[in-house]
Amino acid sequence: MKAKKWIMSILGGIVLLAGVIYLGGVFYFNNHFLFGTEVSGERVDQVSLNEAADKIDHNLKERQVNVKENGQAVGSLKLADYVSLPSGSEVVKIAKAAQNSWAWPVELFDQSKLKLQSVALKGDVGEDASNQAFKALKIDNDQREKSQDAEIQATADKKDYEIKAEKVGNQVDQSQFISLLNTAINKSKDAIDLKDAYIQPRVKANDTSFKTMVTRLDQLAKDPLTMTVGTQKVEIPTERVRQWLTVNDQDKITVDQNAVDKYLAQWNQENAGLWTSHSFNSTLSGQVTVQPGTYGWYLSEPKTSEAMVQALNNNEHQVTATVVGKGSDQDNFFGHTYVEVDISKQKMLIYQNGNQVFSTDVATGADVTKTVPGAYQVWNKESPSVLVGTNGYTGEAYRTPVSYWLAFDDRGQGIHDASWQPKFGGDWYHEHGSNGCVNVSPDVMGQVFSLIEVGTPVIVF
Repeated sequence: MKAKKWIMSILGGIVLLAGVIYLGGVFYFNNHFLFGTEVSGERVDQVSLNEAADKIDHNLKERQVNVKENGQAVGSLKLADYVSLPSGSEVVKIAKAAQNSWAWPVELFDQSKLKLQSVALKGDVGEDASNQAFKALKIDNDQREKSQDAEIQATADKKDYEIKAEKVGNQVDQSQFISLLNTAINKSKDAIDLKDAYIQPRVKANDTSFKTMVTRLDQLAKDPLTMTVGTQKVEIPTERVRQWLTVNDQDKITVDQNAVDKYLAQWNQENAGLWTSHSFNSTLSGQVTVQPGTYGWYLSEPKTSEAMVQALNNNEHQVTATVVGKGSDQDNFFGHTYVEVDISKQKMLIYQNGNQVFSTDVATGADVTKTVPGAYQVWNKESPSVLVGTNGYTGEAYRTPVSYWLAFDDRGQGIHDASWQPKFGGDWYHEHGSNGCVNVSPDVMGQVFSLIEVGTPVIVF
């Protein structure tokens, strides 16, 4: 019986002691944090709440985020300079509310109640603060390398297209930097790396849409572009067409019209009938070369360029050029109705539909005022007319009435009767020839005038 009472006394003492310890813990932890508690990375147990508030306050004000770039230190940012930080007492109040002093025996073993890393911390770095941080870290994107998008380019042999891989530069994206810094604050990280905020290329080589575009470009430039110019077919090689195809900022295939314009301008200079010399089988002097003049044709560059761009956009490989002038739509550049002026023979011959219908001696420009050879065409007929100009040798002005006038170039050269000439043909013209025009005997000039119409080619050689 005594032993039983003794056991009951011991058990009662243990319960009483446990109760005292428990209540003592409740009382203690009402004014202290649980043992092992960390708030925002700062150990705050075993000190009063006021002392904990002071400790946290000091810690927050001194807290920094170290900034690295590819593993190398760039600088550090004191958070108090860039974000609004809570006071130590605010942090303690929130942290303490997360712990229940009545449940301290259980929560002492609950890490979620002890490791309160981000209590009351919130990253709210804005644009102004990030500008300040950029300045402090000496981040100047103008001095940094831009990222380069992946590009589509022609292969070295110009037969296909290939993708040039993108390149990541080291310019810093401000919005990404803000996000990086705020995340570090929210998660109590003490370091960030600028490379995680680099501006990334917009277009990357492994993009499916980009690869599809290369396939489309290959299809578009697979065949040459054929341009019809009058009676001839001009094949523009695929290598040239590829140079015109580009991909714009919206990732769409476009035709570089400026490049097409340049091509047509060069083609005109090298091939247009108006600006190139022509071989001509003359009646009296055989095969001769006729220099360019006012007769001929050329491509209308704006209209032809527009047609080319439209054809390529429609994946078509045939285009008809817009031609201005004469001579492109016939097998013979000069056609079969024309006037020959053979300076060396001092002869003028008129052809209609391939047949010679007239021939006469003439007097062309004197040696000091030579007739300028070239491919011309009659652009005006007058009867009668008055020739007005200045002698190219003496500089004297003249005003001479004539019965017939056929103008054929832009220098004032033409065909007209010359009643003052005592003779025509032979070597007379060397010293007594015209001021550049083709002088014809008044006896036959009326017939010449009736045979030649406006637009008739005049071939002077």
